[in-house]
Amino acid sequence: MKWISRLVLVLLATACIPACSGQNNPSGTGITFSGLQAPSGGATPGAGGSQMATLFWGPAVESNGGGFTYLIFETQLGSGQENLSSPTFSTTALTMPVTVATGVHYWFIVQAQDAIGNVDGNTNEIEVIGP
Repeated sequence: MKWISRLVLVLLATACIPACSGQNNPSGTGITFSGLQAPSGGATPGAGGSQMATLFWGPAVESNGGGFTYLIFETQLGSGQENLSSPTFSTTALTMPVTVATGVHYWFIVQAQDAIGNVDGNTNEIEVIGP
């Protein structure tokens, strides 16, 4: 259980302002999405000594309804360095398990994409440091 307590999850203060307001539609697409929320719980053992952390977010909404795909962007280069033109993962779920290595810093952003390809454009970022 010691490795759980060592997992450090940091919600960057600058990302909290739009997420806390509940309004995040910078692209003018009609999509409202608050982005990543600070993960709860800790990492679980993975293959080869790696750990798993789970990212999560609330559902996106749009005036015309429809389903969403969530685009997950990851970088180890530093805050704000995600390549937002090339998602690392995508899912229709509201969670994504990710592998993290001990002592390595990861930054994540999740954006919502509607059925016709509109993307909400939020940049709420969370940093995860492997235990």
